[in-house]
Amino acid sequence: MDNIQDIRSANDAEDLDTLLKDFDQTSGEGLPSPEKLAEMARKAPEPIATGNEQVEIVSHRVLPKSGEGSPGKGVYLEIKNIASAAIGKLILETVMFDAKGYVIDTVEKTVTDFQCGKTRVLRIVTSAEKADVKSYEVKITNMAVTPVATAAGDKRIEVLKHGFHESTNEETDEFNKDIEVAIRNVSPETVVTTIFNAELFDAEGSSMGEVRHIESDIKPNTSRAVIIPINSITGYNSAKSYKIITSKTTTVDTQKVLLRRDERKVLPNGDINVSGIVKNVSGIKTDASVAVTFLDAKKEELGTMVLPVKDIEPGSVRNFSLLFHPPAGETVKTYNIDIGETADITV
Repeated sequence: MDNIQDIRSANDAEDLDTLLKDFDQTSGEGLPSPEKLAEMARKAPEPIATGNEQVEIVSHRVLPKSGEGSPGKGVYLEIKNIASAAIGKLILETVMFDAKGYVIDTVEKTVTDFQCGKTRVLRIVTSAEKADVKSYEVKITNMAVTPVATAAGDKRIEVLKHGFHESTNEETDEFNKDIEVAIRNVSPETVVTTIFNAELFDAEGSSMGEVRHIESDIKPNTSRAVIIPINSITGYNSAKSYKIITSKTTTVDTQKVLLRRDERKVLPNGDINVSGIVKNVSGIKTDASVAVTFLDAKKEELGTMVLPVKDIEPGSVRNFSLLFHPPAGETVKTYNIDIGETADITV
């Protein structure tokens, strides 16, 4: 009976090593069931933290509550971005175990704006009360890489370099973020207009919208710094990447007259006055036509006025001005201007 009592005491303590020792000494009396033995033999798995081709696990260990030897409250994890681009979003799932291998908690950790080549230290902590974390398994469950910014020219416009440009408004102290692109006209002809379309992306690669920018009158073998404003569709620092394409380029072969400036005024009688300046960027005297299309709030056409501009000398500018009387009950919200040639007059 004394031996059986000893076995029961060891059994109550759920100490398998002690139980087996007593079992040897008592020739197997009082041995628990196989299920109970399996339960008593449970141990926490080995700590694991798994990265991937873009994220390296630099180090990991149990994070104690207060100094070495105290109960574990979570996981200390050091990671490095080894990808060739920024990681906009990284989600890590951490399963924490007690000494017997039972799950204490599962914690999801999100890392954002993880720049290329940088290292982050994460402290992933359980909210479970009186927990003592002995082991864990950390794995990546979701990741979004920020697209690499690109800018492409065409056969006439070469992109030399590009990048985000940040500045501060001296009057308002507000931050401003644009795209700066260095371009060069590599053709033997003057580029009258070149149109850039820039699509903006957030850190996770989701499209934020597109802006359109026009540059004009770029002489042959001439470089220029171009600023593309993007704040119209993005807040400061929200755009993390972009894709710029040169959608259209025209030369003096197809467009000799260029619109350089325009403005609109509403007169007291309700008429709309549109005025501006055109420039002949070709080497010959040219006639042109200025066509102004007036639109309402729904972008529906209210009318078009065409004004001829005669005898524009090479390299010179001419003013234009026209009046539009809107239909009764209609309001002009915006307008489009097209410059066309009517004739070429050579001297």
